[in-house]
Amino acid sequence: MWTLVSISIFSIVAVITSRFLKTNYYRALYFPIFAIFMRVLLGSQHGYTYQKIAAGLSLNALFSIFVVFVGIAYIPKRILALRALIPLYIFMLVIFISGVINFEAIGLFQVITKWLYFIVIMGFLIIAFEMCGTFIVSKAVFLAISPIPALQIASYILGKAKNTENDLSVSYIGGYFHEANFSIMLIIIMLCSIFVTSRLRFYIRYGILVILMAGIILANYRTALISAAPIFIAYYFYDQLKRTSLYFQPIIIFCSFFGIIAILTQLPASFQERFSSISDFSRDVNIVFQNPTDFTRSERDIFSARVYIWSQYIDGFESGHLHAKIIGHGPESWSGKFSKYAHNTLISNLYEFGITGFLITIILMINFVIIAASINNALDKMLMISLHIGFILLNMATMPLWAIEGILLYAFITALTIYKSSNFQKSANKF
Repeated sequence: MWTLVSISIFSIVAVITSRFLKTNYYRALYFPIFAIFMRVLLGSQHGYTYQKIAAGLSLNALFSIFVVFVGIAYIPKRILALRALIPLYIFMLVIFISGVINFEAIGLFQVITKWLYFIVIMGFLIIAFEMCGTFIVSKAVFLAISPIPALQIASYILGKAKNTENDLSVSYIGGYFHEANFSIMLIIIMLCSIFVTSRLRFYIRYGILVILMAGIILANYRTALISAAPIFIAYYFYDQLKRTSLYFQPIIIFCSFFGIIAILTQLPASFQERFSSISDFSRDVNIVFQNPTDFTRSERDIFSARVYIWSQYIDGFESGHLHAKIIGHGPESWSGKFSKYAHNTLISNLYEFGITGFLITIILMINFVIIAASINNALDKMLMISLHIGFILLNMATMPLWAIEGILLYAFITALTIYKSSNFQKSANKF
C-alpha cells in the first residue's frame, strides 16, 4: 500500500515539474532540479537505495558521485572562481591534508565528494537565478521537493509513524529513514514558498507557511524547529514591512514583537516540555567540557544525550596527539570510535580536522553572513541574514552538512545570497 502511494506521488510530481520546465524553456534549471528531485526520490526509498550494490557504495552514493562528475565537467569556470568560495577551498585543503596524514582514504573521498556536490549544486543554482530569477528557481525547487509534504500527509493519514524519543512521541516522516533529513527538506520547501507565494493573498501565503511549520512539528525534530523559527519570524517581518509604508513600520515591529512573545508563552505545556532540556543546558554550558565518565544518568539525557555526545568528542580531541589537535584525526574518523556522530558540526570538525578545521568552519559560515550583509536592499539583507542564522543554529545540534539534504539546503541559501549580493559581478572575476 505505502509503495503504491509513494510511487503515485512521485509520478505526479515528475510530470508536473517536467512540464513546468519544458513549457518555459528554463534549461538552466534542468540539471539542479533533476539532482534535487532524484535525491528526494532515492531518500524516500531507503530500503533499497541505502544498500551497497557496487564497490561498497549504495545507489544513493553512486548517484551523488554522478552529479559531482557531470556537474564539475559542465560548470562554468567563473563560478568556480568566485571569491566567496575561497574559504571553502581552504577548508577542502585542510580536509585533504588531514585525510592523507591520518590515512583516512575512504573518509577523505566521502567528505570531499560532499563538498564538491555542494559546489556543483550551488553553482548551477547561481546560474539559474541569473537566467530565470528568484521566483522561477524557487518554484522549480518547490515542485521538485513537493513529494516531501505529500508523503508526510499520506503517512499521517495511514498512520505510518516512526518512534524517535524515549517519551513515546512519534515522527511522521513519509517513510524516510531519519527525521533530520526529512525536516531539512521541509525547511528548503519553506524557504522556496517565501518567494513562490509572495504574489498571493495573505491567507494563502501564511497558510502554506503554517502548514509547513506544522509539518516540521509532526516530523518531531526539535533542532529543525529551532532553526526554522528565526526564518519564519524574519519572513513575517520581511513580508509585512515590504507591504507597509515607512511611517507605519515601527508600529508593525512593536506590535509583532509582543505578539510573538504572547504566542510563545501560550504554547501547550507538552510542547514546551520538549524544549526544557535546552534551558537546562543553558544554565550550565560548562558541563560539555566535563569528562564523559563523570556524567550522571540524568545528565546523559540532557538534550536527547547530545551534551553527553559532545563531551565525548571534546574529550577525544583533548586526549589526542599534537598533530591531531592541529589537523584532527581525519575525515569520518569518528566511525568505529564513537557510537553516534557528533550532532554538532563545529565539535565534529574540531575532532576530525583539529583546531584548524574548527576555525575555518567558523570563517566559512561567517563569510557567507558577511556576503548577505552586503546586499543593498535592507529587507532582502534582513531575510538572507536570518536564513544563515537559522542554518548556523541547525549546525549547533545536528550536522546538516553531513547529509546531502543539508548540503542542498546550504547550496540554496548560499546561491541566493551570492546572487543577491551587491558584489556578485566583482566576485565573479578570477582571483
